[in-house]
Amino acid sequence: MRRSFAFIICSGLLLAQAHLKTTSAIEPLDRFDPIQSHRDALNSDFYSDEDKDRMRFELRSMENGYLLELQNFDFDDGIDKFEAWFLAGVYAQTNVALGGMRFLPALEGDDWVVPHAFGSDAQEGSPIRIHRVTGKLSCEGHPPLDSPRDFLAAELAETLRRSKQTKEERYAELVEEAAIRKAAIEEELRRAWLRKQSQLNGKPTPIPE
Repeated sequence: MRRSFAFIICSGLLLAQAHLKTTSAIEPLDRFDPIQSHRDALNSDFYSDEDKDRMRFELRSMENGYLLELQNFDFDDGIDKFEAWFLAGVYAQTNVALGGMRFLPALEGDDWVVPHAFGSDAQEGSPIRIHRVTGKLSCEGHPPLDSPRDFLAAELAETLRRSKQTKEERYAELVEEAAIRKAAIEEELRRAWLRKQSQLNGKPTPIPE
């Protein structure tokens, strides 16, 4: 489960690149082409089969664009592996305490289970569970998602709103979001440390609010 800090940061940049593809107000990075980088990686022997499967999902998301994936998401035929991965990513980025990196879903009974890591040292978090028929989502310690259709519809509307922003407006909003995410991740790490102390001490450690 553990991954390097560089690996987490790179993956975060790739998600951001896919997300920002929906707006002409944000220009892509000139020095790094994540799509070509993924294509090159898929032709390399350096990565494991599991890493390559995840890269194929990332590549699809980047090539199609975040907006198109939101528009094409189909609940009527159940949730497939890619849709579980994509939905977990949207949920994670809108629940700022999660952030981090998601891995490939695995089917357990009627749920897709998406392992998750967060923080600079990729600490393992509670897995994201998605019902393979309804798309209902849960993650211990975070708000459940009982209406995934409404959730993605709201995210689609927000994405369309962002696409109309100027570069300056979007930058100011990203700075504000980054500050909120930083505070939330720090709180999540604090709570994770206290939970670990409880395990080591063999008795509950109160988590102050």
